[in-house]
Amino acid sequence: MTSSTEPTEPTQPTEPFTDDAPSLEVSGLAYAYPDGHQALFGVNLTVGRGERVALLGPNGAGKT
Repeated sequence: MTSSTEPTEPTQPTEPFTDDAPSLEVSGLAYAYPDGHQALFGVNLTVGRGERVALLGPNGAGKT
């Protein structure tokens, strides 16, 4: 596994946008804390136009 603190370059869409295209799409998201603890790995999320998403959890659970 490799890690980097440098942001990666955004990729260009492989298909043209359409009216039914998602408003937000994240693929393969990973995050590790500075101490190296892996918090997220391989997260995929698609939010369609007009949809709402809520992230729920107790205080201190890492929602930020």
